[in-house]
Amino acid sequence: MPCKLVRRAALAAIVVGSFVGVACAEDRASFSPGASVSIITQPSEQRKLAFPQPGVIKESLANDGDKIEAGKVLLRQDTDMDQKEAERLKVEAESDARIEAAKADRDVKQIEYDRKSQNPNAYGASEVDEAKAKLIEAEKSVKVAEEEKLQAKIKYDQQIVKLTKMEIKAPADVQGTWIVQKVVTNVGEMADPQSRDGTIQIVKNDPLWVELRGLTTLQVEQLKVGEKLPVRYLNDGPQAQWLQGEVIYIAPVSEAGSDKQIVRLKLPNIEGRAAGLRMELGPVDKLQKVAPKDDVLSFTK
Repeated sequence: MPCKLVRRAALAAIVVGSFVGVACAEDRASFSPGASVSIITQPSEQRKLAFPQPGVIKESLANDGDKIEAGKVLLRQDTDMDQKEAERLKVEAESDARIEAAKADRDVKQIEYDRKSQNPNAYGASEVDEAKAKLIEAEKSVKVAEEEKLQAKIKYDQQIVKLTKMEIKAPADVQGTWIVQKVVTNVGEMADPQSRDGTIQIVKNDPLWVELRGLTTLQVEQLKVGEKLPVRYLNDGPQAQWLQGEVIYIAPVSEAGSDKQIVRLKLPNIEGRAAGLRMELGPVDKLQKVAPKDDVLSFTK
């Protein structure tokens, strides 16, 4: 092929490549991460509940997927032996027998001391001193008996606390409805307080947390806590209504390697939708204006 034809073909290829490159650049530039950021909903509360001590599960009052109110009992350990121990300690805590016996002995020692100390001619000094020592010992015994009863009361209270901790309840510090995600330990199995999975896992899906992970630090600078952003479920299709999520958290540390920063929204969930569903962020002008454009390889040079 003549040299002129080779040069013309090469030039044509460069020109075509340039147009293709520009077209690709325009396509990529029109995509705005601020207008469509893929996000996933998360429970606003997730807890792995466990017993503080090992024990066999005797009763389960919740199943996977159950909706439960705050404070509801979910699981109970076998408490038969601990109940008997509580009954024994209660008897000791409420009994005055030892105190009454110690006081009776003290009264006898008091009478003996009075009799000997008031008749110095009939009893020697050593006998009076001995009677006084026995009286002091008897008085100490009364105090010991009273302290033992107090200790018995403390032990009984401790046993009652232990019994209350042998059942797991849905937390009452956060109001609303919880959902049982998974019962880890079932009836008849030994509950391990050291298990990383806990004994039962529960979540709270109203409200939902929505984390935005695709925004750049420049875009995040445009946002503030309390601001509302439009989001919608991808499963609902492109005609779905936009919902309003409130910015409740902006990560204080950005992901330096990618120049991204996490933003968390709070989204009401009165419909009771599951967590873990994908969503998209609606168009927000101030985010689109600072959205990054893809780097374009130039074919014109």
